[in-house]
Amino acid sequence: MTNVTPREAWRYARDVLKGPWPEGEPAIAGDAEAAYFYALDVLKGPWPEAEPAIASDAEAAAYYARDVLKGRWLKAEPAIARDAEAAFWYALYVIGGPWPEGEAAIQESPYWASRYAGEVIGGPCPEGNVA
Repeated sequence: MTNVTPREAWRYARDVLKGPWPEGEPAIAGDAEAAYFYALDVLKGPWPEAEPAIASDAEAAAYYARDVLKGRWLKAEPAIARDAEAAFWYALYVIGGPWPEGEAAIQESPYWASRYAGEVIGGPCPEGNVA
């Protein structure tokens, strides 16, 4: 295998091979975003070997939980809970309602706190809110 980036490897599997590319998986597995898309677009299901990398990236973890696992991903929740945007999307699309574990990060951003209040809990954020 020539030296390809994780995203090039994912796109090659998706667009050219139209299926898994085992030779490219080691490169893909180390990049959270590429690994999420490879699981979603190519494997069409969970990819346990890449989950440590995905779980370390809040945004990729939130989308992986929503789109691939189709439910909560407890192992990744600590990372997701530290990122306002990821915590908002996780609460909205995975939890389907208030997510107290992510509220501290959400409250740090007026934009995400406002969206959380309106779209997730239907009222002001809990104590300490900025919305």
